[in-house]
Amino acid sequence: DELLAVAAVDEHREVRVHAMRILSETPMWSRPHRNLALAGLDDTDPFVQRAAADALGRHPQYGNIAPLLAALAGVPEGDTHLRHTLRMAIRDQLKEQDNYRQLRADGVQRADADAVAGVSIAIQSAEAASFLLHHISHATVEPHDLARYIQHAARFIPDDETAALVAVVRSKFGDDPDFQFELLGAIQRGLQQRGAAIGPAVVDWGEEVAGAVLDAVEADAGKWNNRPIPGKRETRNPWVVQRRTSADGNLDAFFLCSLPHGESLTGVLASEPFEIPPRLEFFVAGHDGFPDKPVGGNNRVQLRDVDSGEVLKQAPAPRNDRAQHVEWDLADFAGRKGSLEIVDADDDRAYAWIAAGRFKPEVAGVPQTSPSQISQRIEAVAAAVGDLGLASLQPRLASLLELRSVDLNARAALAGALVALNPDSRVAAVVPFVGEPGIADELRDRATQAVLDRDPEVIAGVLKDVVRSVPERQQLTLAETLAADAGGAETLLDLVASGQASARLLQRRSVREKLLASRAPDVVRRIDELTDGLPSPNETIVKLIAERLAAHRDASTSLENGAALFQKHCVDCHKLDGKGTVIGTQL
Repeated sequence: DELLAVAAVDEHREVRVHAMRILSETPMWSRPHRNLALAGLDDTDPFVQRAAADALGRHPQYGNIAPLLAALAGVPEGDTHLRHTLRMAIRDQLKEQDNYRQLRADGVQRADADAVAGVSIAIQSAEAASFLLHHISHATVEPHDLARYIQHAARFIPDDETAALVAVVRSKFGDDPDFQFELLGAIQRGLQQRGAAIGPAVVDWGEEVAGAVLDAVEADAGKWNNRPIPGKRETRNPWVVQRRTSADGNLDAFFLCSLPHGESLTGVLASEPFEIPPRLEFFVAGHDGFPDKPVGGNNRVQLRDVDSGEVLKQAPAPRNDRAQHVEWDLADFAGRKGSLEIVDADDDRAYAWIAAGRFKPEVAGVPQTSPSQISQRIEAVAAAVGDLGLASLQPRLASLLELRSVDLNARAALAGALVALNPDSRVAAVVPFVGEPGIADELRDRATQAVLDRDPEVIAGVLKDVVRSVPERQQLTLAETLAADAGGAETLLDLVASGQASARLLQRRSVREKLLASRAPDVVRRIDELTDGLPSPNETIVKLIAERLAAHRDASTSLENGAALFQKHCVDCHKLDGKGTVIGTQL
C-alpha cells in the first residue's frame, strides 16, 4: 500500500495511471485506497482522472457520488472520453438501490440532478424510474431528453406510479398537443416493453390529446392536397412551410417547399379550387436538375382548369435558391375554376426541389401548418386510436377518410385505425389499397368506401378487382390477411375457385398455415381440390433455376471482359488472385 501511495503521486503520468489501474483491480478497498482514487479525480492529467473514475466505478458507495458529479461538472468541453467514463462511474454507484433513496433524501442541486437523470436511463430499476419522474416533475428538461426519460420511467416505474407519470406530463405540456402526442407514444412504448397493460389514465389522456390534434387537423385539412407522382416508389408528403429569401429583397416570406425532408421526395401539391383572376403574381425558387445538365422539365408551378383538367399556365423552377418573380396574364381564363399545382417530379439526390409562395391575389395562401405535418398528425392520431381503442373518435376519423384532400399515406392509416376498432379480415385486406398509388383512382375510391360502409358486396367486388390488378407480392399480402379468420378464409377460397386469384397462393406456406388455423368449414378438402394438378413450389423453383443455368451456359464468355469488370467495380473491396483489397470477402 505504501508503494501504491507513492506511485499515485509520481511525477510521471504513466505511473499515476498505472496506480489507478491497480486500484481498479483491487477487490477489497480500505479507506486509504478510496482516498487515493478520490485524489486521482483531482489530478491535472485527464488520463489519470479517467483511470481514477474507472476505479471508483468498480467500487460503488454513496460517498463517491458527490465527487464524481463535481468532476463531471468540470470536464472540458472537448474531452468526451473523460465525460463518458465519469458518467459510467456515476451509473455504477446508482445501481446500488439504496443510493437513489439517500440521494433524494439529501437533496440534489439542479445541475447534479440533470447529470443523474442523464445516466438513470441506463439503470433498469424502479428507483431510477421514480427519480426520473421526480426530475420531470420539478425541472425543465430538454425536449430531446424528455421522451427518453418518460419511456424509461414508464418501463420500470411501479404500477401505482404510472398514473402520476401521466398526470405530470398532462399538466406540464398541456398547451402543446403535438409534443404531448410524442410523449404519449414514449409512455406506450415503455409499457409495452415491460409487458404491462395500458391503464385508464393513459387511455383518457390519449383520447384528450388525439382530440386536440384532430381539432388542428380539421382546421387545416383540404387547403392543399398532396398526391404522389405515378411511378415513384416513395409516396411520403414532402411539403413544408418554410421561410425563404426573394429576389426583390424580401427575407421572411413563407413558401411551400419540397426541400426540407430530402430532395429525393416527390409529389404534386394542389390548392383548393378558386375562381381564376385576370392576373396572378407569385414567387418561385428551386432547381430542375444539376446546373451542368439540361433542364429536366420535372419541377414547376402550374395552373390547371378544374373542370377540363387542362394545364393553362406553367412556370418552371428557376434554378435559383432565391425566389424569382412570376406574373401570369390570365384574362383569357378569368372566371373559370382553377387550381394551382406545385410539382416536384425529380427524385434525384440534389438540385431536385421547388418552392412557391407570395401569391397575389391570395387565391391560394400559404397555410400556417406544413402539409407534411398535417399528414404526420393524421397518421399519429390513427395509430393512437387503433392502439388505445379510442372508439369515441371513430366518426371523426371516418369524416377525414372521406376527404379526397387527405394524402394517401394518411388515408391508409385512417382506414387501418377504423379496422382496428372493429376487426374484420375482409375489410383489413382492402386497407392497403386505400393508400396504394399504383391502382386506378376509381378502384382506390371504392376501397375507401368499402372500409367506410363495410358492404359485403362492395368488399367482394373490390377484392376481386384488386387481386387481378396488383403484382404477386401484394396478392400474397392480401391472401395472408384474408386467411386470418374463417370469414376471410372463405372469401379467399371463393376468389381462387372463381379464377380471380391464383391457386398458387394456397401453396404458399404462410397462407396455408393461416387457412388451416382459421378453421373454415372443409378447408383442407377445398385447398386440396383447388391446388390439384399444380406442380409443387419446389418443382417450380428447380425448373426456374435450370432455365437460368441453361441460359448462362449458352451465353458467350470473355475472361478479358470479366477482368475489366472486376477491376472497375470490385477491386476496391474484394481480392482475387492477389489483386484487390481485403475489405469484403475474398473471391
